[in-house]
Amino acid sequence: MNTKNPIYIIGPSCVQLQLAGDKHVVAILPAGKGDNGSFIITSEGKFNTLKGVRINGVGVTRYITELGYVPAPEGDSIAATLRDCIDMDVGRKMVEKASADHATRLQKLYGGSECAYVPFNPHHAIQRIKVSVDDGMGSCILGIGTGFTSACVRGDYSQGEDFVMTADLGTGWLVDPAVEPSGMPRSTDYGGVVELAVFAIVNSGVGTFIGPTSLQIDENAAVDTPYPRGKMVIGLTGSTDQVIVGIDAGDELSVEYVRDNKVIYQRNGLGYKGTTHLSLGVAIGSIAAVLARVAAIDAVATPKNARKAA
Repeated sequence: MNTKNPIYIIGPSCVQLQLAGDKHVVAILPAGKGDNGSFIITSEGKFNTLKGVRINGVGVTRYITELGYVPAPEGDSIAATLRDCIDMDVGRKMVEKASADHATRLQKLYGGSECAYVPFNPHHAIQRIKVSVDDGMGSCILGIGTGFTSACVRGDYSQGEDFVMTADLGTGWLVDPAVEPSGMPRSTDYGGVVELAVFAIVNSGVGTFIGPTSLQIDENAAVDTPYPRGKMVIGLTGSTDQVIVGIDAGDELSVEYVRDNKVIYQRNGLGYKGTTHLSLGVAIGSIAAVLARVAAIDAVATPKNARKAA
């Protein structure tokens, strides 16, 4: 999806694009070349995807402009919500892709070895897995209930042995045979879904922990402390950039993308105003949205010819 294209909103004399029932489109980022559909905000305030690249045989942009939709002005709140929702969607997919790539690396690295598998949930037992020799095949667990599709490292079946067949990277750590598994981070009641989301992001190979591996309240925090209710810092792989995931004084999620000690982009909140179900996927998207936005900022800032040369 080309997020550099303008978002369109209802114009002064617009014929609204109708959806099922009495709903209609209030904001839309039209599908462009290579896209599968358009991102929209409905009159119910919901984020959704309008499938296809044409409407009634006409390109989406042309169709909606003929209806009277107009490019959103700078600062428009509905357009800002749609852009944020797109960031969350793209960010979650970035982590899913990273998870698949990381699982492939781990399969090759540990194929034929016996490793420990440590569930994020501290109430679940640490298990063993005989990692299968890599055969070029990947596997994943569809996030029907969680909203996040995580990759798996496959194991061999051994009759009479207590080995798990898969190590789901979205719910636990695959631990090197030389590392003590009991020292791996495990979730806390306080950290909740935010903590689990950070674990899943780190476990996708996107980055590593810098400092605390759980959210911890600072009882002695000063009044102006940014994250008195705890923060976790992710150092991004192959970069000196960091993502700070914190809980502010209002008990809200706040995420900062930091480069050279400067905040490049920040967003707040789990999901968006229209979110009705808080899932792992929503939490991961809420955090990884800053990755998507900064990637888009970098793409605009980097000349096209320089990107090709790189």
